Amino acid sequence: MKIIKGILNVIFAFLLVIITFIVLGKNILSNKLLNKNYMLNKMEEMQVYLQISRDVQSGFENYIYQSGLPEDTINNLYTDEMIKNDTNSILEYIYDGTEIKISDDIVRANLEQKIVSYVEGQNLKLNDQGRKNISDFEDLIVNEYKTNVNIDEYNSSLQVFPIIHNVVQKLQDINQKIWHLPIIALLILLFVFILINRKNLLIAIQYLSISSLSIGVILKLTVNLVFKNFDIDNIVLFSTAMTNLVINIIKEILYSLLDNSNIFVICGIVGIIVSSLLKNISTNKD
Repeated sequence: MKIIKGILNVIFAFLLVIITFIVLGKNILSNKLLNKNYMLNKMEEMQVYLQISRDVQSGFENYIYQSGLPEDTINNLYTDEMIKNDTNSILEYIYDGTEIKISDDIVRANLEQKIVSYVEGQNLKLNDQGRKNISDFEDLIVNEYKTNVNIDEYNSSLQVFPIIHNVVQKLQDINQKIWHLPIIALLILLFVFILINRKNLLIAIQYLSISSLSIGVILKLTVNLVFKNFDIDNIVLFSTAMTNLVINIIKEILYSLLDNSNIFVICGIVGIIVSSLLKNISTNKD
């Protein structure tokens, strides 16, 4: 009977480790990666909109010097609210599947108005080539705006967003279907584990402590391997703002796992020491 109980304890301890990892993974998905509000708050915290606005204006400046137009032609072509709404529109599409709406028409209209005002103010007469040059300049400015809010027909963003949306939807479906099953399974497993060892709870504490220590060590090793083998700081995405956002989220998750690993390791070590001391005391009394 002791052999069977010992085998069951080993199996339950192993299952406890597996289910705990599932619970941790589900929490990361639910509270961070699949949480649109978390992403929106993170974008505010990381000043993503401000960074995009700076990148847009910097891109405009690269073209204005080549155009021969006054420098103020590229000023006030967009607002901070437009940047925020356009960026959030992409996020809404990824999580909810809504249509992506970009304010490029407003940027073009504001630019056209400024160029017309300049041309008329200078009494300039444009030939066909001059009109074509202006049209090409407008296209460059509009594409620069779209590129910096991560919508660019010349790179892979338009192909990547639908893929991300499909992945997020599938993960959301899985997350909703399993609901709280991992936590329920964990509680049931703990209850059965304690029930089996009700006559000797020190054994239950010992095995639980070993499981906790194992979880902590595995988490630490995994996070350290990720930091060692992946150059997270040199990840490159569609824009500087999005790159910084993703890097920050990845690091936040990894450091959170490290914090969890410390808790599991401490609980495991304390549990093993306490159970051993209590076992020795009980043995000496006998």
